[in-house]
Amino acid sequence: MNPEKYGPTFSEVLRSDLKFALDAGTANSDLFDKLQSLSVESAFAHSTVHDEKMASLCLSGVWLFNNYLEESHSISQDADGPTGSYWHGIMHRREGDFPNSKYWFRQVGEHPAFEMIDERMGASEAFYKSPALADLSSSGYDPFELVDHCRTVIRSETESTSPGGEENPNNDLRHFCEMLSNLEWWSLFDYCYEQATT
Repeated sequence: MNPEKYGPTFSEVLRSDLKFALDAGTANSDLFDKLQSLSVESAFAHSTVHDEKMASLCLSGVWLFNNYLEESHSISQDADGPTGSYWHGIMHRREGDFPNSKYWFRQVGEHPAFEMIDERMGASEAFYKSPALADLSSSGYDPFELVDHCRTVIRSETESTSPGGEENPNNDLRHFCEMLSNLEWWSLFDYCYEQATT
């Protein structure tokens, strides 16, 4: 992914090498001031905005990208429609509120980004490097399945680090969830950016 295609302001707050957290992650405090100063006007100064709501959802995505869940939530919860619900669902999945995440994904219905994610999964060799990854990838992208997989990884890791817990790292499943969450974020951000500017 090439953040520079979104213009100079977004490229400063997006890193293509970032490893996505499956949980809330650690907020990128180095960028907080820059993120706080972001507005639709400043982020899209290099282009013309045709859809204000989609442009604001790009900001929600950027906050989420940098592990500021509450700031992302404050934008996505005010955006009616499938795409706001999509960002909302991802945010709740990452905070560990899995039933609420599924509620918001039910509000999404079928989203144009789903097809984009499926195509990118199929074109990425990373999803097929091992039999376990290929098996996980075989059914394509399903946001509800991703919620379940993330819940499995996070709960098993929590249990393995608790006193008396058995070690169960689920490495293949974690790797799959990280890759798919990454692909999901970039695809949804692409969709919002394109809708905002075309």
